[in-house]
Amino acid sequence: KFCVAVTTVLDKLPTGHDMVLRIMRDDQVIAERTLGRDELEAAEQAAKSSISTPDGEAVHIINSLLMFVPFEIEAPCTLRVRALIGNEELRGVGLRILAMIEPAAGN
Repeated sequence: KFCVAVTTVLDKLPTGHDMVLRIMRDDQVIAERTLGRDELEAAEQAAKSSISTPDGEAVHIINSLLMFVPFEIEAPCTLRVRALIGNEELRGVGLRILAMIEPAAGN
């Protein structure tokens, strides 16, 4: 099992655009989730996540959780998160996986 928690910080909620979250293994998309405007607003309300910066500008925080069961890695790779809003792409920091440890017998 592998879980990815994504926090997206926006200066404004997208108008007229959905937000597409992509989880990638190297350059291959392994999962994609589209959040529509209603879903973005509901996620923000559920998290009570509209806050202000020190200069008084509002920011919006959208939290998403994706779970992969089973999750298998056959070779070293880098996992990446991308958020696409219209023609803008937000990039998260990648997680580089160099080796996998075999589970103990009976687990």
